[in-house]
Order: sequence, then C-alpha cells, then structure tokens
Amino acid sequence: MSHSHEATIASIIGIIQKMKLKHEVTNITYRTDYQDYQLLFGDTHHCEIQEKTINDVMVFKNGDALRQIQFLLNHLTAWQDWERPSQNDTPNEKISLDDE
Repeated sequence: MSHSHEATIASIIGIIQKMKLKHEVTNITYRTDYQDYQLLFGDTHHCEIQEKTINDVMVFKNGDALRQIQFLLNHLTAWQDWERPSQNDTPNEKISLDDE
C-alpha cells in the first residue's frame, strides 16, 4: 500500500464524518493476516474494509470503491455473543501482534 496506516485511518475517519453515522467508531485496527481494517463501533457492531478498497479511494479516487465503503458503513455487522471481543483485549495488544 502506498499510504501509511495513519493516513489511511485518517481517510476512513474522513469518510465516516461526511456520512454522519448513527454509531460512533471506538477503534480502528489494521489486521495484517486479512489485509484489512477492522472498525469497532462500541460493543455492538463492527465492519471490515479491505486495504485495497481504501487504497483505490485514496489513490485513484475510485467512486465504486467509495460507494462500497459507504455501503459497508451503512450496513454494520452486529457482534454475535460468541465472537464479541473480550474485555481483556486492548487495542495495544492487537497492534503489538500485528507488528511482529
């Protein structure tokens, strides 16, 4: 990816702010295994956006990729009880695992 993770996260936040979503983003984590960004909306919802899709928006100003991101943000996935992130997981622990 041609942009840093900080620039990409700033771009995602910019898209979210323009959309005026009902839910507030509480955490954004890059997952190297999936090559995506996982957005957490409190303890109730989440969304995953592929790194390539965000890159297409940032580099090529691709309208279809932007609409795909907006669709994902408008149709958040509710956490199932068994997949809900545990209270012991902190964002720093997740980031340290990705850095290895």
